[in-house]
Amino acid sequence: MDGVLVETSEAHYRSWLAAAEHFNFPFTRELFLRHYGMNNLATLRGVLGEQTSIKLMKQIGEYKEIRFREDMKDGIELLPGVAEWLKHFQQHGFQQAVASSGPPENISFSVDATGIRSYFDALVSCSTGPTKPDPWVFLEAARQLKVTPETCLVIEDTPNGVKAARHAGMRVLAVATSNPTTALQEADLVVENLSELNWVNFHRTFLQEVYHA
Repeated sequence: MDGVLVETSEAHYRSWLAAAEHFNFPFTRELFLRHYGMNNLATLRGVLGEQTSIKLMKQIGEYKEIRFREDMKDGIELLPGVAEWLKHFQQHGFQQAVASSGPPENISFSVDATGIRSYFDALVSCSTGPTKPDPWVFLEAARQLKVTPETCLVIEDTPNGVKAARHAGMRVLAVATSNPTTALQEADLVVENLSELNWVNFHRTFLQEVYHA
């Protein structure tokens, strides 16, 4: 979702800085980029250490997400090419799911604020479960769509997400909206954003083998 459908990375970074200031722990952009694509618990374990209590991490995570939604309430926009491809996939009979590390509240907020909920057959969060690069969220999305992993295409913007898709046995299209193309080379195809994707290179790379997205 974040970095694939909507541009929220800077809002997430600002909300993490606010949480770090409020709870008095160090946080830098380098830490943010290292953990981007993971859920809050995994991020906080990486930043604060495994000894940190679950209760405290949940408090920090809840504070951070409240600040994030406050930050985004006055405007959230789809990334270039997203609206066109969501419509295109739907018109061609592709099932579509959101598979995000964000909490369900953020997923609902984003798809409703941008008017794209109707394109999706499932909204899946791994905010309290195994996080990327663990493949759980993608496998759960496939289960809810009632399709097999090898027929799925994942669209991702982070190295952790690309790794998770690979671990799930799925094909991967990467968009370089949050990370440089050099960090996404494990994907089958990398584009700067979805506006650069066209039906010819999509078909050539994926469509002969992938029937569900």
